[in-house]
Amino acid sequence: MAITLILHEASRTGAPAMGALIARELARGEPVKVVAMKDGPLTGELRAALGPKNVVAFADMAFDVRTPFEERLRRAGETLDDDPADLVYANSLGASVFAIAAKLHGRRAILHVHEQAAGMIDLLAHDVAKIEVTRVVDALVLAADGMRADLAKLFGYAPAEVETFGVAVDVEAIRRAGAAAAPAPVDAMGRAWRRSDRLLVAMCGHASLRKGADIFLETALAAPGADFVWIGAWAPDETPDNIAYDEFVAQSPPNLFVTGATNNPHPHLAAADMFFLSSREDPNPLVLGEALALGKPVLAFARVDRRSHPDLCALDDVGRH
Repeated sequence: MAITLILHEASRTGAPAMGALIARELARGEPVKVVAMKDGPLTGELRAALGPKNVVAFADMAFDVRTPFEERLRRAGETLDDDPADLVYANSLGASVFAIAAKLHGRRAILHVHEQAAGMIDLLAHDVAKIEVTRVVDALVLAADGMRADLAKLFGYAPAEVETFGVAVDVEAIRRAGAAAAPAPVDAMGRAWRRSDRLLVAMCGHASLRKGADIFLETALAAPGADFVWIGAWAPDETPDNIAYDEFVAQSPPNLFVTGATNNPHPHLAAADMFFLSSREDPNPLVLGEALALGKPVLAFARVDRRSHPDLCALDDVGRH
């Protein structure tokens, strides 16, 4: 059975990294092609593993959120027209336009959902995903069991086939990537971090309310005896949702460093002594497995009280109405 796996972007961590691992494992027994809706550092690795002809990556604005959904759907359909795959595997709601296109073109479709409530709502609000997507796919794969309730409340329907996948990481690939050289992160004044005997605490992701960028900043301010590094997009031009940026500039803590958007987060993660998942909401983030693969202890919240965070309460309103 020929399979086409869709990545919403070709980054080395998060859902795309797991999707790439799934693609490589499926390719052991089936013909597999990967389509990356946004080119990135993972593209080259996939071409080396699957063959150059089996990886397509878009570098233009074809699937940008500012492109109308109908145009993105048309482009997805054209991509599938050139592909004889029997099954389309959309790896995240961010790639779900391909799941809808697959059904319109008479293909079977699987949707792998990595997002929790706030992420689902955000993708729907920005017209990246459509509410009817769970009705058209043949099966759903979930990153964690707890996402079933969010899907039921928000989408109101799920196909008969629903499976929980969990987390899978390529340990050796992560360790190889972690050994690479990387520029030192810098603080608000542009001063570079230097290795010392101080504890280095890391977090990885696009800075936002959901990822707890403000919590990470507050923790750094409250623990001046340790150093903190945010691995990933931090500045407004990289992630306009960073609610902590203005305070970061105003306070200029000498113990909080940021890498900015990076093609390879693993050297920074390897340099850390501890990983702190500051997220208010994350279903089963791949980065936890990556941190453990690099031998890092993990600190995370046991639960989240959504009532204290209005932006994460929208799903409850959807359920009531």
